[in-house]
Amino acid sequence: MSLRHNCIERNKQCAIAYLKYRAEQILKLRWESGACEIPAYLQDRLHQNEIALAQQYDTMLTSYMTSLGHNLTLDLEPPSSTMITVRVLEDYGEFVTMDGTVNLTRNSTHHLRRAEVQHLIRQVEPPPPAPCR
Repeated sequence: MSLRHNCIERNKQCAIAYLKYRAEQILKLRWESGACEIPAYLQDRLHQNEIALAQQYDTMLTSYMTSLGHNLTLDLEPPSSTMITVRVLEDYGEFVTMDGTVNLTRNSTHHLRRAEVQHLIRQVEPPPPAPCR
C-alpha cells in the first residue's frame, strides 16, 4: 500500500472515532441529565444529525421506561442517604414536600429528601469548561 493510502485510512479511523465519541457523549447526557431536551447551552454546538440522534434515543428510552413503569434515569448510583443538604443557587420560591412547604431562596440551605429535589438538582446548568491554553 502506498503512504498516501495509509494516511487516508488513518484519517478515516480518527474521524470515525471522533464521531463515535460525540455520539456516546450525547447518549450519556440523556442518562446524566434525566431531561428529555438538550440543554440550551449545547444546542448551538451540535449538528442537526446529532440533535436528531438525541431525540430518537430519547423517544426509544422513554417508551422503554414507560413499558417498564419505572424511570431508569433517576438514580444511576445507589444513594448513600435518603436525605441531602441542598444549597439554593437562585430563587425558586415555595416548594412543596411531603413534610410541608419550603421556601427556596438564594443562598439558603435545606435538608431535604433526595427523591423530592433530584429533578431540581439536574436542572442546574454546569459551569462552562475552562478555556484551553
